[in-house]
Amino acid sequence: MADSRIKTPRIVQSNGGLRWFGVFFLGALLGAVAWFGFDYGREWAGLSAGESSRSVRRLRNAVDELEQERDALRQQLAALERSSQIDREATRMAQMELVKLQEQRQELEKEVGFLRNLVEEESTGALRIRDFKLASSDKEGEYGYRFTVSQSKEDFGWTKGDVLLKIVGSDESGAKTLGLAQLSTEKEQAHKIKFRHFQNIKGIVRLPEGFTPDSVTVEVRPTVKKLAPISASFDWVVEG
Repeated sequence: MADSRIKTPRIVQSNGGLRWFGVFFLGALLGAVAWFGFDYGREWAGLSAGESSRSVRRLRNAVDELEQERDALRQQLAALERSSQIDREATRMAQMELVKLQEQRQELEKEVGFLRNLVEEESTGALRIRDFKLASSDKEGEYGYRFTVSQSKEDFGWTKGDVLLKIVGSDESGAKTLGLAQLSTEKEQAHKIKFRHFQNIKGIVRLPEGFTPDSVTVEVRPTVKKLAPISASFDWVVEG
């Protein structure tokens, strides 16, 4: 007799629903994270945009201030340039006027010396110093000079004597007067003169380093009776 066994049917539960629940939960979680990130990013972007706008305004204000300062400086520069042009023109005119006055003074000094000789009681002759010129030399600090000593009275006879040269100027110690012996390249003490009508005199002087000349004084000391000594001053003006 066949053994028949009663088999109880087994209920098999499917886990498909669990998987779908997991998928749904994971999707919801990802959506929440995405929403949080979007909301945070939007808030951060709003704050960043506001800060950027304020920075732009500050920069624009700074640029405006710099442009105002630049315009003001340009106006000041233009005013200074106009003032400088006026000052230069005034200085140039003053220098030209000074040169004219110096030339007039030299001519007057010459005339005064000439008239003084004419009215001298013991003087029967009249000496003049004229045509004084200065010229630069090839050597630094050396200058050539020349002038003429003349007798204004005809038939006076021989004129004899010494001619001294002095240069008035200054150095770092102050005002100073240097004689021909200190300046002559040939160590001359004075120029000797002997003539009937006139004599041309020339020479070379070497200025000490640091010495600034202002004028030259020429003094004639006659050794002939009835001739009075004379002197004349000339501004230090170098030609050429």
